[in-house]
Amino acid sequence: MSRAEEAMMHHPHLVDMNRIARDRVKLVREWLPLDVPAFVEQVKALPVFKDCPVSIAKTEVRIVYSAFSSGGRAHGNRLARIRVSPSTPLVWLLETIVHELVHCALPRRVSHNERFRRTLARAAKELWGIEVDPNPKNENGKTLCYALDSEIERALHAALDAGTLVYPKRDVPTEKAREAQNKATREARIEQRAAHAARMLARAETRLKRAKTLERKWRLKVQRYERIAAKERS
Repeated sequence: MSRAEEAMMHHPHLVDMNRIARDRVKLVREWLPLDVPAFVEQVKALPVFKDCPVSIAKTEVRIVYSAFSSGGRAHGNRLARIRVSPSTPLVWLLETIVHELVHCALPRRVSHNERFRRTLARAAKELWGIEVDPNPKNENGKTLCYALDSEIERALHAALDAGTLVYPKRDVPTEKAREAQNKATREARIEQRAAHAARMLARAETRLKRAKTLERKWRLKVQRYERIAAKERS
């Protein structure tokens, strides 16, 4: 018994939490309205990235479906990982993809300094026509690192409410189409596993045949030496 199974035996409520988490992950997979690959290519084509020192032409944006948490992280210029949950707003996802791609296009030492903020503000202007101050300050005159992201999200919220926010939409399948797709996926998985089982059976039969040949060879040798020993005793 695994540790997880043992823990669930002592704490039955974990079974319900596990079920809820699976349902929420399934929900976000079905809900996500954004065509992420198309949007990523649209962002990569912005002129601002041609002026950046690091190429993001081959950067992968990977969406990680989570039950409860959201977040983003850039891994050099190779990968941007975005974690989304059912409570993740669409405008947050749009802004975060751009935010992480800006990270990928700039050296790591840049972090969230003024160069980064100016690049992000320019990307927002070229993509959505949003004019934002790249150096937002509080009442004490201190520059706030993530206030720029909030300003962009507020502008996107306003555009979304007004129906003017344009983004590539994912074709969300109907319930009937989703069931057909799930059925096809299950059938393909069964065929794949059946083919794998057939290959493993053929391999096992080959090994068994080889083992029988070796067993017969050594049995004959044993019988031969037993006959020789019997002759010498007589």
